[in-house]
Amino acid sequence: MQYKKIGNTFVLRLLAGEEVLEKIKELATIENIQAATISGLGAGGPIVIGIFDREAKTHKEDVYEGLYEILSFTGNLSRKDGEPYIHMHLTFSDADNHAYGGHLTKCVITLTAEIFITVLDGELSRTFDNDFGAFVLDV
Repeated sequence: MQYKKIGNTFVLRLLAGEEVLEKIKELATIENIQAATISGLGAGGPIVIGIFDREAKTHKEDVYEGLYEILSFTGNLSRKDGEPYIHMHLTFSDADNHAYGGHLTKCVITLTAEIFITVLDGELSRTFDNDFGAFVLDV
């Protein structure tokens, strides 16, 4: 991972073999980021995405092996129990230009990724919502 700060935004370049969520958490720990928005693009695979099943209160996950063009990362960074918590969604396409997307669980970079983390003033945290069955932003 390589990065620099421009204003209130960290610009990251992830390298082949690096996992997106791990590297964003690493940066958040190093730089003590409490709240941020996240966007980016790149190339990756394998990718694990999911959709939340409200009745089961779990994510149904699908694994995509191979090489994919990452069309968009979007999400936010908050804190849960004092640790960085990343909530991201991902849209990506295959060699036939079929697009897929969902809640990001894992994405290993195959070539590079360019990610922008814009730090927000203040702090955001997450609390567990019993009705929903998931951690939600405490606003």
